[in-house]
Amino acid sequence: MTFAVGPFIAYFYKSSAKTFVQYKQRSVASVGPNNQFRVLVCAHTSRNVPGIINLLEASNPTTQSPLHVLAVHLVELTGHASAMLVVHDACKTKDVNFPDKSSSPTNAIELYVKQRQSVTVQSLTAVSAYPTMHEDICNLAEDNRVSIIIIPYHKKATILDGEGGARDEDKSHLKNLNNNLMENARCSVGVLLDRGIGTSNYFDCCRHFTMLFFGGADDREALAYAGRMAGHPRVTLTVITFNIMNKEAEKTCVDDDDDGDEYNDEDDNDNENDDDDDDVTLEGMKSTGEEKKMDDLYLDEFRLRSMNDASIKFVENWVTSWEQILSLIQSTEGEYDMFIVGRRHGEMQEVATTLLDDDDSNDIGVLGEALVSSNFTASTSILIVQKSEFAHDS
Repeated sequence: MTFAVGPFIAYFYKSSAKTFVQYKQRSVASVGPNNQFRVLVCAHTSRNVPGIINLLEASNPTTQSPLHVLAVHLVELTGHASAMLVVHDACKTKDVNFPDKSSSPTNAIELYVKQRQSVTVQSLTAVSAYPTMHEDICNLAEDNRVSIIIIPYHKKATILDGEGGARDEDKSHLKNLNNNLMENARCSVGVLLDRGIGTSNYFDCCRHFTMLFFGGADDREALAYAGRMAGHPRVTLTVITFNIMNKEAEKTCVDDDDDGDEYNDEDDNDNENDDDDDDVTLEGMKSTGEEKKMDDLYLDEFRLRSMNDASIKFVENWVTSWEQILSLIQSTEGEYDMFIVGRRHGEMQEVATTLLDDDDSNDIGVLGEALVSSNFTASTSILIVQKSEFAHDS
């Protein structure tokens, strides 16, 4: 027994370690053009479903790269019942009060799948307490080797009210769920704020998306997802890159173009304190060193792959202030159906800024919060993407 147990443990540990290493590389960027794309989508209510369905359709399922969807209805555990994971049509229970299959929000996803080739779905209901609900989602994602988890934003869009931004309805438990997923998921996570992408059925018309690229692992993952979407025959993609230029370089450019005009230092001093917070944020969003090299290489490869694709175009911007960034984004009002952005940018690992009073900047990032709370993007849906800390660049 002693001699037999040793080799058995060694073999089992090696196999488990190999499986773990393979899963660590689960991301959208790691899915090849001829591989199945596996997505886990979460829905709290039926209101979340239309946007999720159109996002799934935008993911461009094809015969070469079919889409497998795990559709999970999230239900809060009440009373003294035990947490459970219910596979639809597999079992029934009366121990806990949760909607039956006929009223589940995943029904609409199943209907979509029946009308779409190259898409398969498995519907489940996760019944658990909100503080531990992320554990069920993460375990499901790991067991099924999904590349990305899609979950709704915890605030409700106010497009129906004719206002910009999103309003809070005491959904702190949903915000904590999203944060826990961001922190613990071993695959990518996408937070979707639907401001109209779910208003029409399965892409009855052409959709125009834009990806805002500053740099960093999250932006590269968001670009990988955007590139996959661009393969859809009814999706056009604009990649807008932002190159952050420091103030010394800006001043040099101004001096070179000044032609002897007097330079007023007093005006700069008046604005210096106001710009300090912007400088800190912009420096954190800027890629340097190896991160910058990876960004440039990834963009160059993306341009090379899409150079003959008329549905993809690139716009390059040089910026020196946060206000300039927002102004450039505001100038695109009405042009796009969805913004695709990374949660963090450049070398910013933990978002910390005084630009935003709302602590949601820690949830969806500085740029994501600016888009969510702004009036000029009131009709544009937003997808915020985070690449897992456990995943590696492919």
